[in-house]
Amino acid sequence: MPYLSIRTSANMDGAQRLALQQELGELIAVIPGKSANNCMIDIKSGCDLYMRGGEILGAFVDLRLFTAAPDAAKNDFFAKLCVLLKEQLGVEQENIYCNMLELTQWCSGGALKKA
Repeated sequence: MPYLSIRTSANMDGAQRLALQQELGELIAVIPGKSANNCMIDIKSGCDLYMRGGEILGAFVDLRLFTAAPDAAKNDFFAKLCVLLKEQLGVEQENIYCNMLELTQWCSGGALKKA
């Protein structure tokens, strides 16, 4: 199960968050074995984000994956994610930062899973 968390200073209403999570669910499928059905998405909008000495319109993305994914797929995901955040939120690419963790252990449904 991927976990995808986005914090953005863009203000979003419920309909905008729903539209974004649907797009993100489709986008996660560029990573082999991942889909909207097994992706947990957390969107926090209206956050105070600061860079370069002031407040910015920006986004921070945290992606967590159980097991490693191919580099080409991760690159494709993050490139398309930046386009999506620009289109949906107006956030410029230079104000989008992402990190990713690839984990060898994961717990879901009350059971520990190991890679």
